[in-house]
Amino acid sequence: MYTYKVEVYNNNELTDILEYKIKTKNKSKENKTDTNSYENKTEIVSLTKKNQVILDWEDLEDKDGTYEIYKDGEFLGKANKSFFKDKNIKSGMSYHYQIIAEKPVSDSKKKEIIEKSIEKGYSLFEIPSSAFLERKTINKLIKTPEENSTSELSQKSGIVTLSASTLDSFIVRYTTFIPYYKVDNPNILEEWFESGVPTGSYVTGDGYSNGTLRDFNYFNNSYRTRIDVYAEWYNSSPSYTSYKYVMPTHLYGPDGTLVDEETAPKDGMTFSGLGKLSDRISWKVFHDVGLGTSSTSPNINYEYTATMYKNGNISASGEHDSAPNHEVYLARAYSGLPPVTLHTYSVNSKDDFKYLFPFYTNEHWQSS
Repeated sequence: MYTYKVEVYNNNELTDILEYKIKTKNKSKENKTDTNSYENKTEIVSLTKKNQVILDWEDLEDKDGTYEIYKDGEFLGKANKSFFKDKNIKSGMSYHYQIIAEKPVSDSKKKEIIEKSIEKGYSLFEIPSSAFLERKTINKLIKTPEENSTSELSQKSGIVTLSASTLDSFIVRYTTFIPYYKVDNPNILEEWFESGVPTGSYVTGDGYSNGTLRDFNYFNNSYRTRIDVYAEWYNSSPSYTSYKYVMPTHLYGPDGTLVDEETAPKDGMTFSGLGKLSDRISWKVFHDVGLGTSSTSPNINYEYTATMYKNGNISASGEHDSAPNHEVYLARAYSGLPPVTLHTYSVNSKDDFKYLFPFYTNEHWQSS
């Protein structure tokens, strides 16, 4: 990951600053002698100016040839090329852009989804059209330059993903949670039975805090699972550590009686260090954790790989089940500085929890 700052002058007066973030790509073994163009060897992560943000991303396959662009969770517009300009910005503000592409699954995958859904007790009419789409989300985290005088402008940096700190210590927090008060067991054919009577038909979620539905929040301590990865440099010595957390699951019968309470083991969460250097640290997280009760409901699955740079930049990508809710944040450790959102995913309804079954498509994402 490289950052290039370009100062623009008019009659010896500094009038603007452009800042590029560029990520280089690994050379493929098959093309050692290939002289590819500059564009094919690198990815322009983003370009920021005083009066606009220019987004650039890799070409993705989409069902109708257009990308949907979101800004801080609100729909911004569509693009038919992998390029988008946003001129509705303010100086010194942070923005979270999401570029979403969807493509149909193959005919064989569609057949598998239908057959296995019916095997699990769902009718064809209970399978939404979204089940036959594969989605990828690209997240771009941007901070625009502040409005300064000419003398101050030359000292400012245009793209900042995280506020500066005297400590080179970071946390990447990945949390899963159920955004409802309760959800039915998605495996409707294998609910808990005793003497022919269902004894456990739903589990409580993580949806309510002070009487309101839980929203995406780095600090919220109501969740299913959480893993914090610390990437740190003490005296320029790189290190990483992971901490894993699982909340207990409460299983209730149809009459509201508590049937079971259990906490799933943490064994399904694994952290693997991929490398520690003086300027960056890389790792991978794999997650395969169930509800912890006697339920045969499917586990929550995801995985991601990240590279954290000592200067505060990050590059991360992964995939996860299309349920429940997923949220990923970057924060400065041991400070009161606000966290940065790397990725969020939300189910549309309680019925979406059937997407935990492994034969449904995963959500793919990347952030920088």
